[in-house]
Formats: sequence, C-alpha cells, structure tokens
Amino acid sequence: MKCKSVWLGCLGAIVALLGLIHANGLLATKAVSGTDFVWLTAAYLAVGLLIAILPKVTELTFSNLTLKIAAAEQAAAITLEQLNRALEHSFAPALATVTDFSGVFSDLGPKDERLAKFFALAEAIEKAGFRGRYAADLAEAARKIAAGQLQVIARFNDQFNPTRADFDVLPTPEKVRVQACLPEGITQTATRYQWSDHETLTAVIDAVDAYQKIYEYTL
Repeated sequence: MKCKSVWLGCLGAIVALLGLIHANGLLATKAVSGTDFVWLTAAYLAVGLLIAILPKVTELTFSNLTLKIAAAEQAAAITLEQLNRALEHSFAPALATVTDFSGVFSDLGPKDERLAKFFALAEAIEKAGFRGRYAADLAEAARKIAAGQLQVIARFNDQFNPTRADFDVLPTPEKVRVQACLPEGITQTATRYQWSDHETLTAVIDAVDAYQKIYEYTL
C-alpha cells in the first residue's frame, strides 16, 4: 500500500509538471488567452493532486478548494494550500500579456480589442478570490487599455482629442462623454465614414460606455 501511494504521488507530480509546461507553451505561442491559461493550469494541478491522493478521496469541493479525505475511522477536511497558491501565481503571466494586442487587423468597432480578455481575466481573478492580491496589477493594465480606448473614441468624433490639455492623464468618463458627443465632431466623422449622425453617435456612446467600465478598474 505504501509503495502504491508513493507511485501515485510521483505520477501526480509528473502530470502536474507536464501540464504546467504545456500550459505555459500554449500561452507563449498565444494559442490560449490569459484566462484560459489560468483555468488550464488549475485543471492540470487538480488532476495531478487527485492522482496522488486518489485512493483516499471521498468528496471534492471546488468552491473553496477543499478535499475531504477518509482517514481511519473519521473524515478529515484538508485545505489544498499548495493548489491554491499555484492557482494564485498562475494569474501573473496572464496579467503580463493581457495588454498585448493580438496582431490581427481589427475593425473600426467601438471597443479596444483588449477589453474582452481583460474583463474575462478580471472576472476569473475575482471568482478565485484574488482581487485584493492583484488589485495593483489590474489597475496598471486597466490604465493602459483605457488609454487605448480613448484613441478608439477619437475615431468617432473628429473634434475629440484624448491628449487635450484640460484632460487628466485619464479623464473621468463624464468628461469624456461630454467631449466625445460634441455634435460638430459627430457630423464630421459621419461624413468621413459615410454614416448617419445617429450611427456615429451610437458608436460613440458604446465606446464611452466601454471606457467607463475599464476606468473603474483604474481607481
């Protein structure tokens, strides 16, 4: 029995290690997003751990990363501290790449292409309970993406200048909304794109709403 436990422990460690190498390789080649990388890493770690203690597992709870293990005559609860730490650290490389552009030509939509993956990653961090741990990293990434979103807004109002002197480094959404909805700039942009004023204004509103959402993470 002891030899079997040792063998399963080694096998579990190997599975977890190979999984981490595979996940990092996929992230390096941008085959997966930062959020997918986090959950793929967590899955590999969980599988490796389960293999190591498989003969003793009677119940698994993912919500608080706790396994209930049968021990002699009574069940004992064991918090998976190592798995929890590994999951926590897996967010770091995902955050390091969340502000990168995909390299694919983007359309003239009202949102910076990085917004979707940022919000998905931020949600994953919050669900894992690490918002406080990564608050500064999220704020830094949000500031970079928010600056990019200001440039997107400028596409839809020829009079909107994201670098104007009366703007802060990152202006408040209220100030941006006032400047971005100036009628003359809307009309000029509509003429340039051969859109109606209504279509252009709708794009501006969508772009400012997206800026407001990312701005909240910068505070």
